[in-house]
Amino acid sequence: MESRDVEEAVWETLEGILLTSRSKMRASDYLVRDLKIDSDDLSFIFVPEVEKKLKVKIPVEEWSRVYTVQDAIDLLKRYKRRCQ
Repeated sequence: MESRDVEEAVWETLEGILLTSRSKMRASDYLVRDLKIDSDDLSFIFVPEVEKKLKVKIPVEEWSRVYTVQDAIDLLKRYKRRCQ
């Protein structure tokens, strides 16, 4: 899986949750503060959906250090590299 596949999975998932276009989001956006994603939506929708799309399982402790869209992308890329 290429780096852009990880990014695409994150953006697609966010678009589905927020019902908005990627053009209205930036990688530097904070998931909760800027994008106004409810913490339950992050935990119970975003994380499982993006993990399923990318066929990866990441410990909850790792997700607790994710604040921005870029943080999520970087974490997922790191775990995808470990799986290869």
